[in-house]
Amino acid sequence: MSDADLSSRPVELNEPDAMRPLSENLWARLLYSILIAMLLSLLQSVLGVLALIQFVLLLANGKRPNPNIARLGASLGRWCDRAARYLTAGTEEKPWPWRAFD
Repeated sequence: MSDADLSSRPVELNEPDAMRPLSENLWARLLYSILIAMLLSLLQSVLGVLALIQFVLLLANGKRPNPNIARLGASLGRWCDRAARYLTAGTEEKPWPWRAFD
């Protein structure tokens, strides 16, 4: 594998060479990090509202959770994981909106 191949791959902590320098511009990374941190703050509010709605629905539907809210919560959790890994330099791969939201 050439050096060019290595620089195009995201850095992951489980790789033996994870301590190599990041390939992206640090000033751009700072701007992305600030935006992602703001999105994380918004996510906290959204999760709080979703949890409240789900609780009300649990009361109204005989303890049966709404599957759509549960799936959305799982997707937001995966986004939060990706955001945290980017913010702590565990990866160079940015979360949504720079990649697909799943």
